[in-house]
Amino acid sequence: MKSYKSILLLFFISNLIYPQLEEIDFNAGKAKLDGENKVLKLSESVEIYFNDFFLQADEINLDSSKEILSGKNISFDLIDRNAYGKADEILIQKDKAQFKGVEMSLCPCKKRIWWVETDELSFSSQEDFGNFQGGRFYIYDTPIFILPAGKFPLTTEKRSGILLPELSYSNKNGFDLEIPYYLNLASNYDMTISPRYIEERGLAFSSNLRYLTKSSSGSFNFSSLFNDINYERLFNTDSNRWGISFKHTGEITDSLYIDIDYSNVSDFLYIRDLGSDLYGDEKTVALPQNLNLSWIGESASIQVRAFSFKLIDPFSQNQFRSIPELSFDYILPHENIIFSLNGEVANYEKGGSFVFKETKKVQAGKLNLRLGYKFSSSAFDARIFLTNDTHYVSDSRDTSFNTKGMESRFILNLAKSNEYLKPFFNFSFKKTDDGKYVNPIYLVSRIPLTSIYASSLEHGYANLNKNQLQLGLLWERSQQSSFTSFTFGLTRSLGKSEIGFLDSIHENKFTLHNLPEPIFINWRWDKKNIELNGNFQFDEDKDFSSFDLRARFAFQDNKYFSFEYLEMENRNSFLFNQLPEEKLSFLTSGFDVRLEKNWSIVTKLYYDFELKKVTDNLIGLEYEDEGLLIGFAFRQSKEPDWRKMFLEQNRLQDQLYPEYSQEGIRIYLELKGLGSIGQKINQYIKPLKLQ
Repeated sequence: MKSYKSILLLFFISNLIYPQLEEIDFNAGKAKLDGENKVLKLSESVEIYFNDFFLQADEINLDSSKEILSGKNISFDLIDRNAYGKADEILIQKDKAQFKGVEMSLCPCKKRIWWVETDELSFSSQEDFGNFQGGRFYIYDTPIFILPAGKFPLTTEKRSGILLPELSYSNKNGFDLEIPYYLNLASNYDMTISPRYIEERGLAFSSNLRYLTKSSSGSFNFSSLFNDINYERLFNTDSNRWGISFKHTGEITDSLYIDIDYSNVSDFLYIRDLGSDLYGDEKTVALPQNLNLSWIGESASIQVRAFSFKLIDPFSQNQFRSIPELSFDYILPHENIIFSLNGEVANYEKGGSFVFKETKKVQAGKLNLRLGYKFSSSAFDARIFLTNDTHYVSDSRDTSFNTKGMESRFILNLAKSNEYLKPFFNFSFKKTDDGKYVNPIYLVSRIPLTSIYASSLEHGYANLNKNQLQLGLLWERSQQSSFTSFTFGLTRSLGKSEIGFLDSIHENKFTLHNLPEPIFINWRWDKKNIELNGNFQFDEDKDFSSFDLRARFAFQDNKYFSFEYLEMENRNSFLFNQLPEEKLSFLTSGFDVRLEKNWSIVTKLYYDFELKKVTDNLIGLEYEDEGLLIGFAFRQSKEPDWRKMFLEQNRLQDQLYPEYSQEGIRIYLELKGLGSIGQKINQYIKPLKLQ
């Protein structure tokens, strides 16, 4: 017979037949034994304890001859599982049990916040689920819905079944309902399929498959929108839309690894229309399409990869792919000698998009050598090394050239208790062979936005003449509850310092850019629940000047207030391109604060000082107690009207991009101990990341 230890009240049938009193403790005001009929009657405040189970009743009858347990006015508590409730009557016979007039909950609050009532509940030790008749679901004494009959699991193991739905509304999609169904296929892989109805578009479907093995893990996502009414009306084209993504990380041997990250969509508006954001993920600008095979040794590594990304800005012509690409790295494992050698060779292709199909191809390779020596002690750290970068490029013509140089780094450590003063001195001399310039196909595609504060801007295949000195002072103080740091420095050129390459469009046009010579100040102050960070960079060529200030104040229960102000004189200057000057100046702020004991307000705001308007804002209200969390969020955002730009691109060439104002509403509900509907509001106030 299967044990009842994991099934609510069905825990001691076997103990009734073969009593083991050391496993069951009970108290009762009265106990009467009918020896002839083998019936034990317990009454007056009956309490029974069994492992993590606690039972109270007005009356319990144990009939060992008929193998029956019966009782009235029962209350129970399965302590380790937060399952508790009561029943008017209980009857257990052999491997079956019946309850009548049941009220139960899984809420960890132990209060009547949400619960389920049923007319009748039945179990069988031969099955891992229970059956109920006449079910009613309540929240704060209010009936929410009625279930005439159904089943529910009796164990904590994952099981297939319907998950709670997700509801939202936006002016772009209208009413949006998604009902996920979870499939527990095996202990190491599962799948969720989600039918979806979008009022302004039609029926959609998505699926998510996850797997985990001893040496690998990954996921596969597929989504489709059938006969999109809105899309077909606007573009008069195939309205069957789709999106896929596949991620895999695996260990083939102890030193050989494989990584796959691939995403694709049917059209450039798919993610914006159907993404996971409040009304579509309009902030994603590129989809990765990468395959990487790596061998990693103690001091060397080799990589073979296909690297690509697909831009979903319909007017971009800067898509990039390197198929295939072979690279290697070697670092001499020595305490003082600096020796590293790395290189790569690849076939690059640049250009193409959903609108513009023209592409350019180039084959290129490079070999980088660094040789030097490191002096270090508790008082200082000094390094000096020679560099040589050899490049080969083959596009309309074959070109090879070298960039030779010498670099040094010196840091002096002046320590006093918990305080450090670190003067630093760096210089860099680099020179490319005269008259050697190539198309910057590699450069423009790979400089990340984070290079704004990077010490090196000379990426890829370009002509470099660098003679620069950097010196400054770093001060740090560390205490038990606080940390403070301040860095001041400047960069100066000793002669010409410039970078140059052929224009990416006009192959015979050469452009030169002076390397920046900034004065920079960075500071950080952390104390208990306060974080302050700042970065200031000023250059005589104001195009390279920028200012960034961030602050975060944390409160109890993960509540906080934060803001960031960022200003850049010309963000295009950091990419060394010929685009018109574009100044950035915006404020980001958000907070999640408690208004009263149970109420919180959540906000996020983006204000663009150049456009003089709010471009994105969200406000949400949450109520939380011991048993539930309910939230309401409203978001409004300004973004380019890609549809209008695409349909009227000829008439809009000399005009400002038209805007589209999106508005979305979402409700979040979590019943603690049971599950949730929708996404928590704080999912929408995380810092945005471009992909």
